[in-house]
Amino acid sequence: MSDPRYYIKIFADGAASNNQDAEKRIGGTGVVVFIQDSELPKGENIFKAEISNTYPGMTNNQAE
Repeated sequence: MSDPRYYIKIFADGAASNNQDAEKRIGGTGVVVFIQDSELPKGENIFKAEISNTYPGMTNNQAE
């Protein structure tokens, strides 16, 4: 069986600043999606999407 030609890589993370102060706390999340073709040079992507947002009052655990 050979390797598949296309690869999908997804990276996600979340964090919050001022986590201990509910009035100042703000959380954020981010996701990056890559679709790669094994026949293209390494590091070249067919598709790349970056999605992020911030949320007032969100804790670091909620963001994760």
